[in-house]
Amino acid sequence: MVNEPDDKGGGVAWSVIVPSYNRPDQLRRCLAALQQLCQDEAIEIVVVDDGGERPAAPVAQSVPGGIEVRVIRQANQGPAAARNTGARAARGQWLAFTDDDCRPEPQWLSDLEAGLAANPKALVGGRTVNALPRNQWAEATQMLVDRVIAATDGGFLPTCNLAVRRDLFIESGGYDEDFPTAAGEDRAFCDGWRSRGGQIVLVENAVVRHEHHLTAVSFWRQHANYGAAARQVHRRPGGSAPWTLGSYVSLLSDPFRSRPIPSAVMMSARLLLSQMATGWGMLRTLLIRVPSRQKHTAA
Repeated sequence: MVNEPDDKGGGVAWSVIVPSYNRPDQLRRCLAALQQLCQDEAIEIVVVDDGGERPAAPVAQSVPGGIEVRVIRQANQGPAAARNTGARAARGQWLAFTDDDCRPEPQWLSDLEAGLAANPKALVGGRTVNALPRNQWAEATQMLVDRVIAATDGGFLPTCNLAVRRDLFIESGGYDEDFPTAAGEDRAFCDGWRSRGGQIVLVENAVVRHEHHLTAVSFWRQHANYGAAARQVHRRPGGSAPWTLGSYVSLLSDPFRSRPIPSAVMMSARLLLSQMATGWGMLRTLLIRVPSRQKHTAA
């Protein structure tokens, strides 16, 4: 949970929060993209180094640009705590969240700002697209995320592309730092936001490109974490409802609507594997005590 700090002032309109853990190359590309933001108002970038063995500060210092970058290092606590730390240190009236393996497009912040201008008390987010189309594991994960967003009818937006008024974020209590895995704290945050009557708005033009390098092993691990987190989300008051059988059928048939048959079969198989991993993750929470925090900050 994040608490309101003393007023720091500084005349900053936007604070972009980037949690990072041991991904210097991805962070460098993220910061380079953020330095290209088209925005007239004052911006700061707050990188929260979540205790990685490869410090983020040298990376931040190596990226040229006119936008101020501040690096805050903390002991490893996970993504929720890192984002809360960034929000606590932020000087901006508005917060925008992305991840170190993401590359926001130049108009990203301007589009989010337009969304908030029309809905100033809303939680606003944009679209995330797979930046690695040749990595079919990453492509399958992005298809699944898109399906989850569609299934919640606008009730969920990933934290890698999200913006909110800072005082409202503080008032909400921020991200749950005791969530069992580094996957799901964003679902819980959106559920909590809606349960308090808050509005969630999708801004289609605000695009972030996600460079999520996945192998078969890391794909399984990630979706098992999603499963453990999903069980926790479903059990919380006001949490998202589990999927119906029809949702699973629709997910597995999605590739056949836009791909040649051989490609569709392979993608559908990957999506089926993701759901097997998710089921294992849910089962694992019944069999094994899952640590409250894990050693990474972004899914």
